[in-house]
Amino acid sequence: MLILKQIEKGILGGGRIEEFSFYLYINNIMPKKQTFKESYERLTKISNLLDNEEVIDVDELIKLQSEAKKLYSFCDLKLKDLDKKLDTKIDD
Repeated sequence: MLILKQIEKGILGGGRIEEFSFYLYINNIMPKKQTFKESYERLTKISNLLDNEEVIDVDELIKLQSEAKKLYSFCDLKLKDLDKKLDTKIDD
């Protein structure tokens, strides 16, 4: 968790999102070969499941929460990367 906090603050890798993404990927924190769209859709499904289920098995809830955190981190990094690229294009 400390690593994720450092990533959010841009402490690791000199603030480069690509390096953070690689770090997450090699440490199996981020889904492999998954697109933003797929990750976002899965997050939506997990959210809907949690909203609609009255009783969820605790073990299943733990798995869903862990998966959702990974997906959220992946999507967040993709959006931050896009934001930096757009800022760079605007500044040019």
